[in-house]
Amino acid sequence: MLLLLTLGRKEEARETASFRAGCDGTGPVAMRLRWMEGRILQSLGELEEAEQALRESRDGLSALGLKLFTAMASLDLCETLLLQNRFQEAQSEALTGERILLGLESRERYYAALLMLEAAFSSSGAPIEQVRRALAILREKVAGS
Repeated sequence: MLLLLTLGRKEEARETASFRAGCDGTGPVAMRLRWMEGRILQSLGELEEAEQALRESRDGLSALGLKLFTAMASLDLCETLLLQNRFQEAQSEALTGERILLGLESRERYYAALLMLEAAFSSSGAPIEQVRRALAILREKVAGS
């Protein structure tokens, strides 16, 4: 799904999200698929649906104790909230994701991106591009985990 999304094949990525229907609705695979579905919906501009998917996946991943993925779902939710001009909520989600990442053993890997994220919310301009850059770095680090 994410490969299709990266390649700009958004509608095909959405179609693959239906695989979630065959999974245990609360298990780790279903929660990660729901997270990816949220990212796909966001890229399609379906922000309310994306927000719902990302909240569900964040909560489910947290319940499963999957901290790294919970943090990333929170940060993706942050981006979605910014796209809806909900700055305070976005900042709260960013702080949640940041706290989780700083609690991990491998936290040093994420420092640079977290500093970028903090700078995005402390600047007076629109932080969306800085948040997207920080998320791109974090996704690269997570993929290497």
